[in-house]
Amino acid sequence: PKDMTVDDVMNIGLNIDSCLVASYKGMAEAASSSEVREIFENLLLMEQQQKHKLSRIALEIGDM
Repeated sequence: PKDMTVDDVMNIGLNIDSCLVASYKGMAEAASSSEVREIFENLLLMEQQQKHKLSRIALEIGDM
């Protein structure tokens, strides 16, 4: 919507990150081989880092 706030956008981004984290975690736990598990664990780690980065940005924007 045209009237979305910065908080709305940040919440959507954090929500997407949370969904990806949960998906990657589930896929890593269900992986049939160590190679596939490692791929999803790496994706999980990268997404967790992205979520932390987005959280920090949201806090910085909120402080402006």
